Amino acid sequence: LSWVANTETASYYMFAVGGQTLYRLNYPTRLGKWYHSCQSWNGRTGEWQIWVNSERIGRGFHNLLVGKTIKGGGLAVSGQEQRRLSNDYYDGYPKSLGLLGEVTLVQLYKAALTAGKAYTNHKHHHVHHFHHEGMEGEDDVPYSPTSPLPPAG
Repeated sequence: LSWVANTETASYYMFAVGGQTLYRLNYPTRLGKWYHSCQSWNGRTGEWQIWVNSERIGRGFHNLLVGKTIKGGGLAVSGQEQRRLSNDYYDGYPKSLGLLGEVTLVQLYKAALTAGKAYTNHKHHHVHHFHHEGMEGEDDVPYSPTSPLPPAG
């Protein structure tokens, strides 16, 4: 389970596996601005990593989940306000509420991404270079296909 929260008092990224929270990282996000985020967890080693706009903002290990496998056939929910799944509602929110923003691309992998793969994917899928209105952003990083990969490790 992974989500981003953006309230009046805080914005953060959070990731949980099997009911165990791996991380909750405060990170400033603004409405109407594109963000590229990549979250990765390796069940074999317990390592987790998160990148936002090509910057690794967190990395760590969760030893209690080493060897944990996420079973297939689960439910993927995108952009839905929720807290827990029940029959027709996600904790008080009708399933029909739907998306509360825009999602341009979602990729799910059956293996944890390396730092190099996450960085390469970020540079290839650079929709974050534009504001919601389609204008280039004032704080955008120029795209360069020859940008060096981040250090391994």
